[in-house]
Amino acid sequence: MSLTSFVAESHIRKSIDLIIPKFSRIPPHEIFVESKTQHPAILGTAYDYAVRLELHRYCPHAFHRVWVAEQGVDSMKSGRLKDRAHTIVKQARSCTRQILTREHFRKKIAVHALRLARLDAVYRAGIEDETVVTSPGADEVTELLKLIDITRFSDLTHKTFISLNPTFGRWSNRVGGADADLISGDRLIDFKTSAKLEIRPAMIRQLVGYFMLSRFARDEGEDLPNLDSLELHFPRFDFAFSIPTRLLLINPDFDGVERSFRASILKYYK
Repeated sequence: MSLTSFVAESHIRKSIDLIIPKFSRIPPHEIFVESKTQHPAILGTAYDYAVRLELHRYCPHAFHRVWVAEQGVDSMKSGRLKDRAHTIVKQARSCTRQILTREHFRKKIAVHALRLARLDAVYRAGIEDETVVTSPGADEVTELLKLIDITRFSDLTHKTFISLNPTFGRWSNRVGGADADLISGDRLIDFKTSAKLEIRPAMIRQLVGYFMLSRFARDEGEDLPNLDSLELHFPRFDFAFSIPTRLLLINPDFDGVERSFRASILKYYK
């Protein structure tokens, strides 16, 4: 069970809702990049990869782990498909070394990110057919490029600590491999490429879940910062929403909710 599914469980959902602060309704915002893709999930994953690839140029000190796409390739059974998939990953890794100094590689980043996103499906959904090694279409590349171009990368960087696709030690493994999109300094950031600017309760619960997992991992010595902000970034709208973690911590129910969250994880993920 993934973290998304776990925090949607009735008793977990009700518990987390006790500590989520009230926030104002988000007013309408102009959309800068219209959604035209027929594969929104793939484009969303590709955007995550593109951000990681581009941030390597801004932050050579950024920590990154093995890509999910790489794990997918390792799990593939078909020799022919596996060879093609391995080449895709190898070319993308090579690109990350080149983009550190060459700005015009942005289009290549978009292509590589879309190809990696398709390989994610091997690991996450067990899909192993020609679709996972198919080259992206021109329209997909164009839409992703627009999203990359509008992204304020300078706002995502940090001088000393940045973790791309961070995990939370053994606590991630206990919750279906939970991984966030980005930790930059003391900010945890999740990207949403949805066509609507909508902050759903499930999104907030997932952020709170990440926050508690990070606290458990820090207690066990994992190299993670003390998070001050939980953020949702909507690149199509150039809009960001944040929750200061102090609003969670000052809630009188927080300690009990956190203890219950930990106990539930230990119970359901033995």
